[in-house]
Amino acid sequence: MSAFTSITGPGPLGHVVTLRARDVEVESHAPTRQTAEEDAALALTRKLRRQDMAKARGVHRTLSRRRP
Repeated sequence: MSAFTSITGPGPLGHVVTLRARDVEVESHAPTRQTAEEDAALALTRKLRRQDMAKARGVHRTLSRRRP
């Protein structure tokens, strides 16, 4: 995974963690900082994978077109 930025602070449910990477931002709220960090990391990983899969599909479609 590429470099990311982490912002942690108090929130209404305990802790708030915001992770940012490659034009993606996720925020997690949890009673403990560790849980919030784990949830945010999982959400960020899932978003980045979805982005990568969408880009891969787009490239495949472009490369597989036949031109006369």
